[in-house]
Formats: sequence, C-alpha cells, structure tokens
Amino acid sequence: MINPFIDRSNLEVYRSGNPDLKPEYINSFDLEYNVNRDKTVLGFTAFYKHIANPINSVILLDDKGISHMAPQNMSSSQNYGLEFTFEQSIYNWWKINGNASFFRNLIRADVFNTLKNRYTSWGSNFTADNWRKTETQVPYFSISYSFGSNGNSKSSKSIITNESKPSTEM
Repeated sequence: MINPFIDRSNLEVYRSGNPDLKPEYINSFDLEYNVNRDKTVLGFTAFYKHIANPINSVILLDDKGISHMAPQNMSSSQNYGLEFTFEQSIYNWWKINGNASFFRNLIRADVFNTLKNRYTSWGSNFTADNWRKTETQVPYFSISYSFGSNGNSKSSKSIITNESKPSTEM
C-alpha cells in the first residue's frame, strides 16, 4: 500500500501506493445478549465503530481516459448497527429461525473538497426447516423454505430487493 511506484500493467488503470499514508486508529464497542431457554434461542447485538484515518482506494480519471488508483486516508469513518436473531424448535423434526439486521456506514474525507459517503443496509430472513430421521437419527428427507428481504441505500441512490427461495432436498 505504500509502494510509490506506478503499476502500468493495465493500460486503462494505473495503480500505485501512497507512502504518505497515516495509520488507521479504531475504537470499537460491541454489546451482545443471548437467551437460551428450552427450545428457543434469542440473540441481540449492537455495535459501534469509529475509525480515524481510514484507508480507502481512490480512483481518479485523467483527461486521457486513464484511471489512476491509489490508497488515500479519509478523515473518519463511523459504522454502527443492530442485529436480532431467533430460533425455535417446534417439534423434533421442525425448526424455524429468523434474523433482522440494520447497518450504517458514514465516511468523511477532507480530500477533494470534503467528500461524504453514506451507506445503509438492512435485511431480514425467515427459514423453516422440516426433516425426518430414521432409527439411526440420520436425516433422510429435508424441506427448507426461506423468505427474505434486503435493502441498500448509498448516498442519494436507493435499491430495494425482495426474494423468496423455497427449496426441497432429498
């Protein structure tokens, strides 16, 4: 990352290091709580991370159409999020589980007239597994249904996707 020489092996993208990089300093806090009762497992996680001088790859396009890629220090980065998990055994042969999460990332840069990049992501998933066991306790039949939704938002653009994936295995 600090090698200052330019790699011109790709005629459209020149890569180089940056000998002036400062080290990243990270402060991270995590809080996790789990409950395991009978056939139910619940989990909750919250986290926060602050990074001073995060290193990101920056790409600049020159007037000849060549991209110049090099690592740069940004001013700061903040990441935080929540996650919830759930698992329940209904019967010996049927289990359901689900999760939901939220994640946010904010990067500030004092290079190129103070850039800001925001990224938000969320998702959820629900799965129901059904299996039968023989006398030797080896599963021989399994059905799994999974339903989920995910979303992302990056700066001023937003994309939301939904998916449903039923599957059967024998």
